[in-house]
Amino acid sequence: MQCNIPKGGILLATSDKARKLLWGKSGNRCAICRVALSVEKFESAEETLIGEECHIISKSKQGPRHEEKESFDYDSYENLILLCRNHHSLIDQQWETYTTKLIKEIKRNHEKWVSEKLHDEKKTPGGIKRIEKNIPKVLTAIKDGKTLFGLIKGVMALSFDYDEIRNDLEKEIIQEFNCYISEIIDVWDLYEGSSYIELHLMLDEKIKKLGDIGIMVFGENEMMYLTGGNTPEDTPWRVVHIKVVHSDNSEIIKS
Repeated sequence: MQCNIPKGGILLATSDKARKLLWGKSGNRCAICRVALSVEKFESAEETLIGEECHIISKSKQGPRHEEKESFDYDSYENLILLCRNHHSLIDQQWETYTTKLIKEIKRNHEKWVSEKLHDEKKTPGGIKRIEKNIPKVLTAIKDGKTLFGLIKGVMALSFDYDEIRNDLEKEIIQEFNCYISEIIDVWDLYEGSSYIELHLMLDEKIKKLGDIGIMVFGENEMMYLTGGNTPEDTPWRVVHIKVVHSDNSEIIKS
């Protein structure tokens, strides 16, 4: 029998354009340690790290790496680097080490890293791939707990469907069945092999409870694949399709 599947931070006199350009090209990350940064501190996040828009060439004569330049915009994007507070302090305290040339190189390398990372993410987005031949055309009737356990054991996801619910009793029993299967999928590997019989019997009870109100259980596995992301090859992703329908449903194919 089968069934069809139907407070902090330093505020600079920086233009909005320069600021947006800096944050965007930096990927909201410190150019040295690459920790994620925030524009401001939120009350709900005690550990928020504030991004600091730091001058490469200081416009103050007493500041680190100061150069006197005519018609030079010290607050331009080209003279700013986004850093966390710790690394801002580091480059200004150790200005002899962190020269203008070195900081510009750090900034250039970081922005290149951000650009490449974004490119890779766009190029290989994560997703689920289905193979035509693996998609079950029909679902097989499941009459006992051992068979059902064989389908759900080790799967990565559950696809659950059901008939039109006719009354509150059906709703309660179907919800109970769905929740129980989901729980077994999450914890089955905590059981020893000898304990599987206990799971089989409990599933028997759930199937019988559905049968007592005229509802049948159908199911089948499908092998899908996770693609993209940081995985070089497709990753097998086994899914179980479970559908509960009334015994008088016209989708049921009797054999």
